[in-house]
Amino acid sequence: MRQAFDALWWRSEIALVRTAVFLVSQPDPFEFSPDLHRFFADRYLRLAHYHRARGRTDRATRLYQKACRHWVAVDPDEPPPAMAAVMPVPLPPIFTWAVAKPRVPQRPRKAA
Repeated sequence: MRQAFDALWWRSEIALVRTAVFLVSQPDPFEFSPDLHRFFADRYLRLAHYHRARGRTDRATRLYQKACRHWVAVDPDEPPPAMAAVMPVPLPPIFTWAVAKPRVPQRPRKAA
């Protein structure tokens, strides 16, 4: 179920970005920046992997070709920019008791 939601999310991102580029860029709405080409290449490639895993090879091939066209438009000779996704997971925080006097629990009161 999560993978189907991801595929729907990727499709909606593609549609939203294409619509925003068409509405915002006045001189030439179909001219994309290198960052947009990278974005589209990534989303089309993810969708292609999703459809290939489901056995829809024709649709996966079409999406892979679109991803390749966007990747070639970026100039694939340079390496892609580094992402935070490849960074290691940080260690959990360590909490310390930073008080000058020792931490001594109060003794329970004795009944009279």
